[in-house]
Amino acid sequence: MIIVYTSETGHTKQYAKILSDATNLPYYTLNEVPEQHKGSDVIYLGWLFANSIKGLENARRKYNVRAVIASGMSPDTPELETLLKAKAKLPGSVPFFYVQGGYDYNKLKGLNHFLMSIQNKRILKRYDDKSEEEKQSDTVYKMVTEGYSAVSEENLKPAIEWTKSQLGK
Repeated sequence: MIIVYTSETGHTKQYAKILSDATNLPYYTLNEVPEQHKGSDVIYLGWLFANSIKGLENARRKYNVRAVIASGMSPDTPELETLLKAKAKLPGSVPFFYVQGGYDYNKLKGLNHFLMSIQNKRILKRYDDKSEEEKQSDTVYKMVTEGYSAVSEENLKPAIEWTKSQLGK
């Protein structure tokens, strides 16, 4: 089994590395997996864009996706996990994990940079009636206004435990 990921600003890559370090599985970007791993069992990590997991369909065509980890801006909620799993059309047999990652507008390029300039304004409107203290304690607000990472091993713990159970560790 290997770890395959797609990352736009580096946060999902950080999660792939954390998972690799915890399990001793190699990790590769979706576009740089060595030919010897074609058709392998993979744990796929992708970042969210418009509630879609980037690269997942491509990973499904190339590999046997055994589990999916989605990294996004929002805090984890059961409702969000249900929505994302349904939108990705994941069968019940494929474990799904959501982790809050990070966001840095300045690292985006091209169309993603343009689209997120519009989305940033929409996100910030939600904070119009909040106090400065509330804003500064909210990770999404910090992501949009200053670039912020919520990446942590603790967020990935359920996925690490599942992976270790599959490896007999």
